[in-house]
Amino acid sequence: MKNRILWVNAILFLFVFNYLIIQKEQLIASGKEIYLELIPMDPRSLLQGDYMNLRYQITTESSLKSEGSEDGFIIANLDVNKIATFRRISSSTDTIGPDEIKIKYRRRGPTVKIATDAFFFQNGQAELYSKAKYGILKVDDDGEVILTGLANKPGEKL
Repeated sequence: MKNRILWVNAILFLFVFNYLIIQKEQLIASGKEIYLELIPMDPRSLLQGDYMNLRYQITTESSLKSEGSEDGFIIANLDVNKIATFRRISSSTDTIGPDEIKIKYRRRGPTVKIATDAFFFQNGQAELYSKAKYGILKVDDDGEVILTGLANKPGEKL
């Protein structure tokens, strides 16, 4: 009986884990590509290898620090280069204009987070990635985002 419960739990875990992977793969395949300006951070970690700690310029808007709940949406405008700029904060039920996108954020204490806050790369590549000015993200209609790379300017992935 204990073995059966163990196997059911293992299968359930694998099912949920694979479902989450499939969701992220669909977002990468069909999401709209956008660029978010980065705030430079220290690109090294002694315990984890080389990585870049990411902060997005869009999360430093003063209205994000003073308004909103723990989680919400940033409504951003996209320019011709797909660079997103802050427009306002929104709830999930607000409608957005044709030239706007919705980006989900999470507030954890004083920090506002979008997608991941770290980008790992091969040892010895810190100099290349230290030139990054933009995070390349994919976003869907629900505001879910995933980081897919870094760029020094729109269209030039590092």
